[in-house]
Amino acid sequence: MAIVGAIGEKNANLIQNFATHTLRPPGSTIKPLTVFAPAIEKGLINWASVYDDIPVRYNGKNLSPWPKNANGVYRGLTTVSYAVAHSTNTVAVRILEELTCEYAFSFAKERFGLRSLRQDGQANDCDLAALALGQLNYGVTLRELTSAYTAFADGGVLHPARSYYRVLDREGVILLSNADEGMPVLSEATAALMTKLLEGVISEGTSSTVTLDRLVECAGKTGTSNHDYDRWFIGYTPEVVCGVWCGFEYPQPIVQRNVCTKIWDDVMHSVVSRFGSKKSFDASPELIRVSYCQDSGLLATRACECDPRGARIKTGWFIKGSEPTSFCCTHVLCAYDVENGGVSHGACPEECTREIGLLNFERKLPRAIPVLDAQYLLPTDPLLLSPNPDPTLPYYAIQKGFWGIADGLHPYNRSCTAHGGETFEDETESKETE
Repeated sequence: MAIVGAIGEKNANLIQNFATHTLRPPGSTIKPLTVFAPAIEKGLINWASVYDDIPVRYNGKNLSPWPKNANGVYRGLTTVSYAVAHSTNTVAVRILEELTCEYAFSFAKERFGLRSLRQDGQANDCDLAALALGQLNYGVTLRELTSAYTAFADGGVLHPARSYYRVLDREGVILLSNADEGMPVLSEATAALMTKLLEGVISEGTSSTVTLDRLVECAGKTGTSNHDYDRWFIGYTPEVVCGVWCGFEYPQPIVQRNVCTKIWDDVMHSVVSRFGSKKSFDASPELIRVSYCQDSGLLATRACECDPRGARIKTGWFIKGSEPTSFCCTHVLCAYDVENGGVSHGACPEECTREIGLLNFERKLPRAIPVLDAQYLLPTDPLLLSPNPDPTLPYYAIQKGFWGIADGLHPYNRSCTAHGGETFEDETESKETE
């Protein structure tokens, strides 16, 4: 409907148009195009697929973790739906490793029309940082990105941007015509599922400051480049796609965190107010709603309901045939001393214990890393170990290696030492492991 290439009064001709000419790194706005949509289309992931949000690599002598998330937190077992809404970098990288950079690069360039992606002697965007995190060598244009998102908004049909539709003379005779050349690039089911995922960005994720969703359904994705030089938001309603980029001609950090979503919200409120809009996205007969366990992506069991964080059951959208059919085996029930705190090693009286559901998940790390779900892990049967006398460490900390640091002084999965049982002969060994 419109395009704006800069701000302020026009003061020259043939100047740079920041919407159509300028190449800038897109940050996380590229993830739906290079990671999530291709992986859904290929049948690699669904709404509830679970990946471990921990570093993928450890670089240098100091084992610096990579990638880092924008909020500086690693949360452990994470679903795709949460990763899209909250822009979790580690999950995007892990999916891309399975998808392969070559597949993602070709998909984004050929299907979504991101022609500015480079793979030549001067630059190579066919790598993890470029395709999973949007750290492109040069970048893409705002026009390319906005056009690409039309495929999600219109059932898998991509509509290339047009500078004009037609040119008429004063008699109304058509002199030039530029017809819409919509091209199917995704299945309708993939497009519908991506819209559901991108709605979560606005309802509970990184662009929750948007208010237009009170009037009509909205979906979209935020993006930020390194050093906060570029900020993006590409979003859409059932009828209009709008992309916003903010930055400086000579890059420098942008202080305002939600500047693009605020502009998008203001502009789209005006559009909806003036032209009206459908209230809801079209329902797809290919999608069904199914409940699942957040920590396994599978059907929930009683152990999932007994998680100390509360029942770990959510409902999500699945393409028919991709919904979970087996039951969660990540959660297991164990005895927990509710009076004194700590995992029971078999000596706690029955009246002091109740069954809780913890995560039977093994996570080996080369160094100590804070992970939010670390204090709920139960990787080893407590009955096989003596109680750990240190309340600041998990019950299994005597074992060699790093398992992640719990978020708090007294981890939930510490040992109960109030009721008998042998203790470790060398208490310092357990402290050194963490």
